[in-house]
Amino acid sequence: MYAEFEEKQYEQQMNVELLCKYDVSDLFAPGQCLENHLGFDVALYSCNRKFWRFFYKSLYLLLDYLYIRPEDVKYLEELMRKYLEYIPKIKFNLFIQYKRPEYLARANSSEWKFWKRPYYRYSIDPNQQQLLERLAQNVDRNSALVIYASPAFHTQQEFWENVKKRTIVDNSNYCEAVNLSGHKKYTYIKGGTIGKAFSKPKEVKSLDLKEVISTLRERSKYDGNVSVVSNLANWVENAIKESNYRNYYSVLIKSERFPAEFREYKILYSLVRLSLFVQITGMKIMYGF
Repeated sequence: MYAEFEEKQYEQQMNVELLCKYDVSDLFAPGQCLENHLGFDVALYSCNRKFWRFFYKSLYLLLDYLYIRPEDVKYLEELMRKYLEYIPKIKFNLFIQYKRPEYLARANSSEWKFWKRPYYRYSIDPNQQQLLERLAQNVDRNSALVIYASPAFHTQQEFWENVKKRTIVDNSNYCEAVNLSGHKKYTYIKGGTIGKAFSKPKEVKSLDLKEVISTLRERSKYDGNVSVVSNLANWVENAIKESNYRNYYSVLIKSERFPAEFREYKILYSLVRLSLFVQITGMKIMYGF
């Protein structure tokens, strides 16, 4: 049986817990209307809510290009630059693909013989996996990590108990995308333990998300927020161009909404490319300070 709660519920509560327990400065989650227009299914960490409210409003206007004059675009570019200089230093990025698992409790389940006890499993989409691998190859591993995240509980009761106790992060399993190359399934029994990838059985070490965040924060090199956003946009664009999503991206980025002269505005063009990446792939991007 699949987990009784939705993937979105799990994602949102994990973001809240990360905010409350692990010294993340602030959390802004876009509303459904903004997600529909911008494709942002994403958690953005920032100390400045005013910035993110303005960011989404401005980017929405840009995508509706008919109402924006060239001088308006230039003004927004400069305004965004000032805001990026004002907010805290963006030190690292987490790319997270959330997964809603199956809970298997019968001895005739495919991987039962490897666990000999109830376990969790999720499927690995080949197109999605290809993209995650490309992304992992493109990013700077000192300041970014590409992972899957999945809960080690499956009932609504367990979900809300973990929400109340703030133990969702502890009771989840994390796996680097690169470790699942060539596999179709990933299985595990609880958070923070070894998982097994299939078709050919392979033990895969899970990650401690708290340690990952701490390590990325310590070892990252800060080159300025404008540079961070620009580099991030280049990483995701290169990854998506090397994946099976490239045709969708190419059609959108070359559409009439993105005239050639728009590309000279480094910050806004970077934000638009990030928006398209998330819209097409469903990936979640976290900015850590």
